[in-house]
Amino acid sequence: MDEKFEVVISGVSARIPDCDNISDFMEKIYNKAAMTGVNTTWMKGFEGVPYYSGTVKDWDRYDTYAFNINLAQAKCQIPAVPKLLEMAHEAIIDAGVHPKSLSGTNCGIYTLSCQADFSPRLLRGNNKRTMTGSTTSYASARIAYCLNLNGHNVGLDGSNNSLFYFLRKAVEEIREGRIEACIVGSTDFIHEPFYSQDFMALGALAEDGECLPFDEKAHGMVRADGGVVFFLQEASKAKRWRAIPIGFDYKFLGNHSLNYVHHDTDQMIKMLKKFYADCKVDPTRVKYIEADGSGIKSLDEAEIKVLAKVFTENRADELLVGSVASNVGRSETSSGLISLLKAVLAFEKGTIPPTRNHTTPNSNCPALSLGSIKVATEETELKGDLIGVNSFSLASDFAHGLIKRPPPKTTEEPQAEHHIYLLSSRTEEGLEKIMDRAAKVSLSRDFTDLLNGVFHKQLHGHYNRGVMVVTEAEKTIIRKTGHADSSRKKPLWFSFSGMGSQKNGMGKALLRIPVFAEAIDKCDAVLTPKGIDIKHVLTSPDKTVFDDVIHSFVGITAVQVTSPIIGLIHVLRSLGIEADKFVGHSLGEQACAYADGALTLEEAILCAWARGYASQEAAREGTLIPGLMAAVGLGYEDIKDRLPQSIDAACHNSNGSCTISGPVEDVTAFVEKLKAEEIFAKEVNAANIAYHSRYISPIGERLNKLLKETSKDLGKFMLN
Repeated sequence: MDEKFEVVISGVSARIPDCDNISDFMEKIYNKAAMTGVNTTWMKGFEGVPYYSGTVKDWDRYDTYAFNINLAQAKCQIPAVPKLLEMAHEAIIDAGVHPKSLSGTNCGIYTLSCQADFSPRLLRGNNKRTMTGSTTSYASARIAYCLNLNGHNVGLDGSNNSLFYFLRKAVEEIREGRIEACIVGSTDFIHEPFYSQDFMALGALAEDGECLPFDEKAHGMVRADGGVVFFLQEASKAKRWRAIPIGFDYKFLGNHSLNYVHHDTDQMIKMLKKFYADCKVDPTRVKYIEADGSGIKSLDEAEIKVLAKVFTENRADELLVGSVASNVGRSETSSGLISLLKAVLAFEKGTIPPTRNHTTPNSNCPALSLGSIKVATEETELKGDLIGVNSFSLASDFAHGLIKRPPPKTTEEPQAEHHIYLLSSRTEEGLEKIMDRAAKVSLSRDFTDLLNGVFHKQLHGHYNRGVMVVTEAEKTIIRKTGHADSSRKKPLWFSFSGMGSQKNGMGKALLRIPVFAEAIDKCDAVLTPKGIDIKHVLTSPDKTVFDDVIHSFVGITAVQVTSPIIGLIHVLRSLGIEADKFVGHSLGEQACAYADGALTLEEAILCAWARGYASQEAAREGTLIPGLMAAVGLGYEDIKDRLPQSIDAACHNSNGSCTISGPVEDVTAFVEKLKAEEIFAKEVNAANIAYHSRYISPIGERLNKLLKETSKDLGKFMLN
């Protein structure tokens, strides 16, 4: 087996009977749930057809606006077309890929659908748009049109096993560099009873609606709707590895001296042995086979015979098999892909889902009676890293696939303290559901990358947007939603803070970002001659590090002109995010000047140093009084008449907030008085200096001199 993993299954989507989504499907198969039941699409007792099937929820509903389909066309479409379109988008998003990023690429498409059970409804309408809505070849073309794909698109009406041929082609084409990604999918809807009559005549349907794979009492299959789409990518470009396809094969193996539906097991055995030889895999390495297991007794017996001959010879342990048909029934075009989906989900959980309705092994299957093959009827540990998938057909064609468990992702980078999730949806309800589900997922960089890889740019029609800030300890600490009008561009503002925003270690995590680290290196080169170690200032846990006002000034300024967390400059620009306007206060005004291009990074950091140095020297000489600042939960109009004569209202922040500044004793006493009145008041660490008050004026001349000495260009910022 080639250990160079060139192709991966990176995204999946599905429409499974009685399931809301793949997570729901996964939960139900592990709980042995039946997803088939009473049929509601045709009259009970019609020509003796069993009144049981599996029906996909909301099969007749879809969002026409999201896919640019007009209502007149929508009324003339078989469900296969819109459902394949929906699933293609979902599989791409599941891979952490924004659908628009595929525009203009050579991504390929292979789709398979069966219109036989639904076309009579459309033909009765005799509408001019019926051809573009009910022809199966238009399903792949519609996907290519909506996503603006330039690769091949192939849409066929055929049996489920044909999908394995498509999967083989997709893997080969990606490996050979002919395409960089591929969408492979199928759908089937059985909302007319006529073909069920044919299956009934063949003795293939279970009249009680129960499928019993490999069981002595097996008496037929249960027909069902179903659809699955896989998104395959070159491994090096994929954000997510759900499974690694080793190989797929498909052949028509009927014995032509007999009838059309005869299954030649000798030919199947020969095909499988050659397949595993070509893949360079010893069949005994495969510990589990997701079998077809349709519940049609003759097919089950043929399948066990083939598996026993290929997988149990020279085998020391038992071969485990299972069949998802016991849960969901059998969808003619999609059953093989649903089996493959179950195998992919088994990799995710690390256990084999149990098979329903198997109590007594089929007595015509010696391998089951002797124990060399065992049906997994309870959730079982998945041993090994390979799963084989079988797919049979009544028409004597046979398919098999082999997939490998992806290796666990390893990263040398430590976990970030905070994760930001960007999310969007077509509806408010949809957005809330996405946010609820995201909040339950364990915190990881991989998951964050998947989410933000999709939602960092607008998805068509997604006017409901949200953001979450999540930590491991506190879980969700910020959750905000809003409605965005994409018809007009809203201005983007960068807001820069002043003193009080500094905290210990505020640059530690940010230094892992190369763009941030590069900017700090530039700051370090400027500050080292001044005797300041900026990296120590930004990473030190020492609680006293910001008692030095110079450290506060250069630390805040260094972070503001490079940080992605508080919305400022280098990292944001590297992401293509540019502000339309800037606003800043105090030290933040220097960041504004830098962001606007009035100051270079070096000038901004020197300006901060000069301001801190001038303040520190004046304090040492006794030119400045011991001062204190405080944030207060009152607006200027509410506080101006309450302030002691010695305290200034330094900053008018908003109608409900201001900052006061003055002598230490006076400010401390006033803060305590406000707290006693249950008014918010909090002291700000300003290094014992009463900034933005009358008491700071003595440093003006000194600061002007430093600015002029530091750089002739900084002279233009001299204080008046």
